[in-house]
Amino acid sequence: MPVSPKGLSARLSHVARFVPAGSRPVDVGTDHALLPISLVRSGQVPCAIACDVASGPVRAAKENVARFGLNHAISVRQGDGLAPVEPGEADVAVISGLGGWTVVGILHRAPDVLAAMQRVVIQPMNASGEVRRFMRRLGFGIWDEVLLEEDGRFYQVIAFDRAVCPDAGYLGWGPEEDWLCHEYGPYLLRRRSPATVRCVQEDRGRLMRVRERVANGTSDEAKARSAAVEEQIRAMDRWLAEEGDDEDAPSVYGARRDRHHEPDCAT
Repeated sequence: MPVSPKGLSARLSHVARFVPAGSRPVDVGTDHALLPISLVRSGQVPCAIACDVASGPVRAAKENVARFGLNHAISVRQGDGLAPVEPGEADVAVISGLGGWTVVGILHRAPDVLAAMQRVVIQPMNASGEVRRFMRRLGFGIWDEVLLEEDGRFYQVIAFDRAVCPDAGYLGWGPEEDWLCHEYGPYLLRRRSPATVRCVQEDRGRLMRVRERVANGTSDEAKARSAAVEEQIRAMDRWLAEEGDDEDAPSVYGARRDRHHEPDCAT
C-alpha cells in the first residue's frame, strides 16, 4: 500500500484532509493510531482520541503514541464505536475502513456524543448510499467528497458537516436518480472523474451478473430484487451516457474553503 511522507496511505491522507484544523477528533477503529498521530504531529489538531474495540489494536496504538511522545495529546481507549467518548470531548468523528451499515450502527447508538459533533468524516467500505441517507436524516450536509482508487479498489471519503444544508448536494437531481446520487455521491457524479466513471462501470458489470441470477426468480422477493436491479442499471446507463464534466462542481464548501469550521449559507 502506498504511504505518504507523513506515514499515511493515500486513503488515510484523503481522510486527514477533511479533518478541520484546530478541531478535536476521535478516530473510531483507529487500529495503530496512525491517523491521530499524523494529525497531532503535523500540528493540524492539538489533541485526539483513538478508539478501537479490539485489545490488539489498542495495545499497538498505545505503543505508537508513546513512541512518538504523544501521550499528553492522544488518548487511546478501548470500546465499541463511540462508547468510550463522553459528549463534548470531541467535535469531529472519523470512521474509516468499516462497512457502511456498521458505521450507521455506531452513530445510531451514540446520539448524545454525535450531537456535539460538527463534522463526521466517513470512509465506508460498502453501503455508501445508506451512510449518506442516514447522515442526511440527521441534518448533516456533504461538505465535500472524493473517490480514489488504491490497490485495485475504489474508496469513497465523505465529509459531512452540520453547517451545510443536508439537501444542498441533492438539488437538481430527479427522483429517478435518488439511488445513484446517494450511492456514488452528488458531487462525485457531477465532477465525473475518470475514477468515478470506472467505478460506476465496474459496478454496472456486477449488477448485470446479479440480474442474470435473479431474472428467472418467481417469488415476490426475487421479482422485487430484479426490478430494483433493472432500475439501478438504467440509472447508471443514463449517467454514463452523459457527456462533459464539471470539475468546479459543488461542494462549494469543501472545494473552495479551508478546513476550519466556518458558517455556511446553504439556503
